[in-house]
Amino acid sequence: MLSKSKIEVGTEVDAICKPCKGVTIHVISGIKDGKISKVMCKTCQSSHRYQPASEEITDKSPAKQKSASSEPGQDKIRRAARTRQMKKWNHLLDEADTENPREYMVSESYDQQQVIQHKHFGLGVVVKIVDGNKMNVAFEEGIKTLVMNI
Repeated sequence: MLSKSKIEVGTEVDAICKPCKGVTIHVISGIKDGKISKVMCKTCQSSHRYQPASEEITDKSPAKQKSASSEPGQDKIRRAARTRQMKKWNHLLDEADTENPREYMVSESYDQQQVIQHKHFGLGVVVKIVDGNKMNVAFEEGIKTLVMNI
């Protein structure tokens, strides 16, 4: 366990890494109010919010069956694409004010770079206003087009 005196930028800690799908060694890259807030994975180089290794949740879903039509290397390509997507998502969160997200409502209007909280998709960042009634919002699972001003 990490003691309070060792919490400083550059220190290595064990943390949960979603892109790596497990606990890996991370480097502390951000501290807020004396607690670790951001870390960078030494395995996949993704930067994300700190989630202590002690909070690891075991996956109780049945193992996925590989289909006969699955080509070798496709899993590696999918993991690489997912890692790139996670890096972009984490960069967006680093740049945005995630402390006070606005609750998403179709009747409201939003600005680019504004952080919203969606009931289904979770935390999102407005990346583009398409027209007066539509916006593209980046969520952890990808970009979604949402309506506004209705």
